[in-house]
Amino acid sequence: MVNKKKKIIFLLTLLYVLLSNVILLGSISIEIRIKVYLDSKISPVYENVNLLNSFTEAFADVREGNARIVHVLSLSKERFSYKVNEFVPDENGTYISYKGSYYQTSDRRRYSYDSKNKRYVPDKNGSYVYLTDYPWARKDEDRYVWYGFGSFYSKKSYTVTKEKYFIAGIVTDIDLSTFFVKSVTPIFSSGDTLISAIKNASTYYLSIVNEYSPDKIDVALVFEKSFNPLLRAKILAKFQEDTRYNIYDRLYLKELMDIIRTTELFGGENIELKYKPPKFILSFENYFDKVDNYREEKYYFFSNDVNGVYINKSGFPVRVEVGNYYRYDSSQKKYVLDREKGNYVRYYKGPWEKDEYISTSSFYDYIFYQTDNVYNFYSFSVKAVSTESAEVVGGKFFSDSVHTTLREPIDRFLSEKVQSPTEDLWWSYTSIATNVQKFFQSVFPLTTAVGEVNNIDVQLLSGKNIGIKPNYVFAGIENGFTTGFMRVTKVLDSKSDAKIFYIVPGESVKPNTFAIETKQYPVSLNLRASYFIDNEGFGIRTGYAHADIYGNYNWSLTFGILFPYKNFSSTSNDTEILMRIEYSKFLWTQNFEVNLGGYFTILNSSSNSSTQIKDFGILAGFALSTYSRRSVLSFGGSSFYMQLLLKIPLNDVGNLETIFTLDNFNLAIGIDTLF
Repeated sequence: MVNKKKKIIFLLTLLYVLLSNVILLGSISIEIRIKVYLDSKISPVYENVNLLNSFTEAFADVREGNARIVHVLSLSKERFSYKVNEFVPDENGTYISYKGSYYQTSDRRRYSYDSKNKRYVPDKNGSYVYLTDYPWARKDEDRYVWYGFGSFYSKKSYTVTKEKYFIAGIVTDIDLSTFFVKSVTPIFSSGDTLISAIKNASTYYLSIVNEYSPDKIDVALVFEKSFNPLLRAKILAKFQEDTRYNIYDRLYLKELMDIIRTTELFGGENIELKYKPPKFILSFENYFDKVDNYREEKYYFFSNDVNGVYINKSGFPVRVEVGNYYRYDSSQKKYVLDREKGNYVRYYKGPWEKDEYISTSSFYDYIFYQTDNVYNFYSFSVKAVSTESAEVVGGKFFSDSVHTTLREPIDRFLSEKVQSPTEDLWWSYTSIATNVQKFFQSVFPLTTAVGEVNNIDVQLLSGKNIGIKPNYVFAGIENGFTTGFMRVTKVLDSKSDAKIFYIVPGESVKPNTFAIETKQYPVSLNLRASYFIDNEGFGIRTGYAHADIYGNYNWSLTFGILFPYKNFSSTSNDTEILMRIEYSKFLWTQNFEVNLGGYFTILNSSSNSSTQIKDFGILAGFALSTYSRRSVLSFGGSSFYMQLLLKIPLNDVGNLETIFTLDNFNLAIGIDTLF
């Protein structure tokens, strides 16, 4: 019995030792494969969180045979508060939603319209609400606003206080067998807690996938020592997102190796990292930056057409005589009060102003607010040098300034919007990094070959291996000339599918020809706009214009409005607006088209306040233009045109003698633009 107990104890002890060794080996393995390095300004323990352990755990998914260095460049926390005014449904509330804002009323009853007696009467199921504080209503009936089954609201005002954590860093992966640098990936993340920000940093890292490929361009980035490390990381991140380069930042890696004890990470001494020799060196020099914080007082205007007491006059609030409308009486040569039809309001003018009436229907509340602002300015120069020929293949000077308001009001109830200073700084870095990315895309455009061509479907003989992405546009090239443009729809490892959207007239995209990425290509908005005058008045028309793959326009469908000259007669009490719908078909040439459509006239009578439709009929005719395409590599253009239309009133369709009269022929001239 004793021996049996000894055997059990021995076996348990052995099992404990084995498990301990396995756990120890696991921890040693993680310790060897991943190293977290914190910038000197960052404490290893931040708000009771062990950063070394937390980052190690978040980035522990290192591939077998690789080592990983997580360099945390910055870690910060921001606390900010802002005012909120929230309107919540409340059967006892005193606010209603009207004209995009909220307004108070002391009358909470609902009304319906009694058409027999022509008045509004209380009705608990009614669709109208009476706005008691509506001085800009022209008559009392206008205070009854249609509200359907909308709810009453009450206003809740409170202050929101939030905290946010921000992390920036760089993750470097290294092959342990060859000490070859496989990737250098910047990380930027934020979160409401420190742990969530660290987890988001790991997620951000996984979202940037730029795998090494022998078909990509090998580039080494060189930043001068004074270059802002966060901006450097943002630029590096944009290069990684592009996926068309195998990228290294050699000076950064050298700095990193100088401060990290390589024996802990690699298990040996005198480790020398290896790189594939770059084909180009991209240098960033002459760096200068400036960040200023300043305060500024601004006027903020908020629309209030119900009871606003100000107008916006050249950016300044000017108080008006509330609720009174005026019209100009030419017989008396003065402005007279006319609440129902007047278009002018009276404002309190300054001593230097001649007039005190202005035509407007827009009224405002305003807030004079002291804002906190940040001004960021950056400048530097870049150049790309070939390591084979020492030739500079591209260079540019960059400068950018970003002005941001950190706190400002967003409504007339003094609700506020705040902007994080760190987010603003990162946004400015992202802005200039994007400009750098676009420049180097033009220096190093992707190139490939055209494979199979089936009508407008094209196969390109490259894919992820050179960094192609969906929606990239390639120009087909044959014998040095552009033949057409195609947009990538699907990307595989070494092939891509694309669709031709434009072919140069007289050319064709052929198999086994060259294709190069381009950022400048023909764009058709399929829009048409015209401005014209005819023997009745002046007008505009706009609508859809269909173009084929060669940039030739086939047909268009437009909607037009004509304003007759007689509307502007001082003796006229009526206003007419002529509406047109036209279908145009281009025939034989882009300079000739036939037209077919319809028309009707809207008559507004001021004498009896009525609106009616009259004079509807059919249009038929043709147009001649001076249209000429902008270029053989583009869509659209502008032209002068002449159009002759025959108006066929529907009430005279059967009477040819009354149809073919001079009054029914309409000659127009104008300017036509196709996009």
